[in-house]
Amino acid sequence: MQPPNCWMIDHWWINLISIPNRLVGSYWIGTNGQSSTNGTSWHLPALKSLGQLSQCRPVIALDSREQDRLQFTQLESKVVGLFTGDYSLYKNEFKCCIERKSIADLIGSISIGRDRFERELIRMRGYPFRRLVIVGDRSDIEEHRYRSKMLPKAILHTLAAYEIRYEVPVSWFPTPEAAARQVESWIWWIAYEISQNCNDLLRGCRHDEPKLQDTVRV
Repeated sequence: MQPPNCWMIDHWWINLISIPNRLVGSYWIGTNGQSSTNGTSWHLPALKSLGQLSQCRPVIALDSREQDRLQFTQLESKVVGLFTGDYSLYKNEFKCCIERKSIADLIGSISIGRDRFERELIRMRGYPFRRLVIVGDRSDIEEHRYRSKMLPKAILHTLAAYEIRYEVPVSWFPTPEAAARQVESWIWWIAYEISQNCNDLLRGCRHDEPKLQDTVRV
């Protein structure tokens, strides 16, 4: 059965507004950011690396100030001091910035911590890839299932305004596990593009003639 708001390419369900995933089994991400698994494992492939290194896997950079960290199962992680955000690509931290919020964190950030949060969103605009990840159900806000007198309409309107004003896409995930899987996928594909660009540069420096396998990209 096709998940709602998703398109099918061959046997993959793909949300076209997010970076595609290399998937095995029943895993999909809807346009509302929610994900589902049927107990089937999925795996990120190794990267084809430069020169003497045949294969490698990217490492996720975790900000040292992040308290309740996502648990990753496909990629390794390392604690570092990030300029802004909670997650990035280790040793290429300025290529991406991912900020994670729970529902309670989000409400606090757009009420008493609004100025600080807006400064962070401004800093995130300097990153080629940036995302605000919210772990929780949007309906919890719509139905006022949170401890704050701030109205649901005010929260959602503020979030929509920030998404446009600061050009930071917002992604919703029902569980920390679903958020972790998507962060791993984003990090892998960012590293993939970097490795492809480096390979292209290396071939250019060697004046290699383009081959069929060099021109076909995922």
